[in-house]
Amino acid sequence: MSIDFQGRVAIVTGAGGGLGKQHALALAKRGAKVLVNDLGGNVHGEGGSVSAAQAVVDEIISAGGEAIANGASVTDYEAVQAMVKQAMDKWGRVDILVNNAGILRDKSFSKMEISDFRLVMEVHVMGAVHCTKEPQAVVPAMLVMACEDAPNRTIMCAGAGSFEVANITLTQGVHLGMSDDAPEQLLAAMAQVKDRHGELVPGSGSGQGSLEVAKAMAAHKA
Repeated sequence: MSIDFQGRVAIVTGAGGGLGKQHALALAKRGAKVLVNDLGGNVHGEGGSVSAAQAVVDEIISAGGEAIANGASVTDYEAVQAMVKQAMDKWGRVDILVNNAGILRDKSFSKMEISDFRLVMEVHVMGAVHCTKEPQAVVPAMLVMACEDAPNRTIMCAGAGSFEVANITLTQGVHLGMSDDAPEQLLAAMAQVKDRHGELVPGSGSGQGSLEVAKAMAAHKA
């Protein structure tokens, strides 16, 4: 079983670096045409340049893929509309949207200025709203959730090469590692990933990470 995105068009926001870049590269590697969006600012959302997005586009093209750059802020609905139009004008369709754009405010709620909180909400919440509303026309998990055989009504968790499905609880999941064919392995193993036998009720937000690291260490020792 293979995951093939030939003929499909993806928009990935915040794709100038980090996880967004990995999403864009992974989609392009499997045949998708990718609009790489990034404001080009720092982690605090300050500044702006299309150069970060263009660098990823250049990497995709040099590997034989097809991509275009966009420097819109996801907080600007008109700019998002123009971004989608750019993809439509270039390729005539939009099949996949990865809402990855985000900024960092490394402060507790009590110490955060209301202006900072408002900006985080604008980027993380309204940014996703803007992008999701307009195209009405971490990476292995994203590929599986976007492919033709994607499981419905599934919350996928991923980290350290392990994959689980979250209900209110967290499944035991499966460790697959991080090889190039991990997305295909994950798609084939979805029944095991979704198996609720032995599921956990995490005591805190670190429960997912603790489970994944434990599985990765066990696999390394085996």
